[in-house]
Amino acid sequence: MNSRLSITTLPSSVRDPVNPTNPVNPIRKKTTSHEGKPTSMLCHSNRFPAQSLASTALALLALSPMPVIADPAALLGSGNFTNGGAGTREATQYAVLNAALLRSCRLNEYPGTYFDVNKGVATPARLDAAVLQAHKFGVTPVILFEFYGSYSPGIAKYDWNAIGHAFADRFRPNSSWWTNQGIRDFGVSLFQAVNEPDGGKGLALQDYHDALKNLADGVHSVDKDLRVIPGGFMTANSASSYTLKGFGLAISDLLNDGTLDGIDLHTYNGRWAPVRPNRHSSQHDFDAIKKACNITRNIHFYTTEFNYQRSENEDGTAPDYDLGEDAAARFFLTSIWDQLGVVDADNHPVCKLALAWNLFDLTSKEKNYGLSIQLDPWEPTRRAQILRTVAELSSGMSFDSLDPRGTGVFVLSGNQRKLWVWQDRAHYSTITGTSFEVRGIRAGSTKLEVYGWDGPRASVALQGQASYTFHDLPGDETYMFLASSGAP
Repeated sequence: MNSRLSITTLPSSVRDPVNPTNPVNPIRKKTTSHEGKPTSMLCHSNRFPAQSLASTALALLALSPMPVIADPAALLGSGNFTNGGAGTREATQYAVLNAALLRSCRLNEYPGTYFDVNKGVATPARLDAAVLQAHKFGVTPVILFEFYGSYSPGIAKYDWNAIGHAFADRFRPNSSWWTNQGIRDFGVSLFQAVNEPDGGKGLALQDYHDALKNLADGVHSVDKDLRVIPGGFMTANSASSYTLKGFGLAISDLLNDGTLDGIDLHTYNGRWAPVRPNRHSSQHDFDAIKKACNITRNIHFYTTEFNYQRSENEDGTAPDYDLGEDAAARFFLTSIWDQLGVVDADNHPVCKLALAWNLFDLTSKEKNYGLSIQLDPWEPTRRAQILRTVAELSSGMSFDSLDPRGTGVFVLSGNQRKLWVWQDRAHYSTITGTSFEVRGIRAGSTKLEVYGWDGPRASVALQGQASYTFHDLPGDETYMFLASSGAP
């Protein structure tokens, strides 16, 4: 069977300024039923009372360490929670994460929080309140030890082995500290250090290498299954430097021997790294870095910062131009799956974390990367809405197959549902177009829904079909097709 999507033509004032043939922000999305009769689906409300939703979300969340097998919803999150803060501001941020159905966050700590230079000792107890608050809201934290080359004393003056040992011993899942709080099966499983070393000056490559090695050795002396990675790199994305200004090469031995679990790439698409016309995907950068840095082991991929820049055009013209939130959301959906869908040399999923930057910044103060209009009650931007939709649709699922280097099609399943993702963009897919065949529909599925950057677009009743073809899709965007046993 097949279906055609009827797309209402909109006035130019509400069309995508990058591709005017693609409508944006329709109040009602006109769709086609399985009988060929048009139906309408209203947009969901875009206000979420953050505090009241927190308790509901808590009941749904699994309080467990970061999963080994990718559940995309569990990998998604945002940051930052800084220097052990655990007050009202942080509680509001956690409530927003709950409302957005995101289950990971980054605790970024500056040197005075994690190490006492005068006494030469690590100070993990300063984060006690912060990690307990993360547990209260059911969000799994990652700890970043911030450090920059301009800091004095320099990185070599810190006892990174002691830092790694002390924080891992206290905060790893099921540590004596956690069990003394009456908490089990929750904790910090991932530690990282030195944010964006390739973006500054003054940090010697050997000192950087040794700090990460010593940190990892200290963590692994507590539990060899805990993971350590470098802080996020920026220059693959911003400057096409696949040696990461030499910092990737400096730690290649630690990546190859398993001391470090993977790399963290900060990915901001837009003018400097356009989604189109030039490919600058995370898969491309991940592959290029492994090649340039002689990394031969199948390592994991992380991104603790990613977003789509709103205020500059894709082709680099008119730098003060406001692309608009709707057009930015259309690109952002592609970027979300670009992170989640990274694979290794054997085409196995390797993304372990994808934190959007920044769910807690307001558009009134940060138009480029702010993902909220207000925090309490939470009023998300279009980009934040589609991030929540991805988390909702993929919750409890695992990847069945991924093809980011070819068709751009990802297939996931779990919780009696199946999800197909199609990156229908040049350089992201070899089968771009306006038609897509959904194959391998589960027996017993009664409904097939189509989602785009603006939410649900169509719902089709199924009657035992194993495949279904959609025609007249807009093209040049990302789609999600969900088969389930719910009523259409």
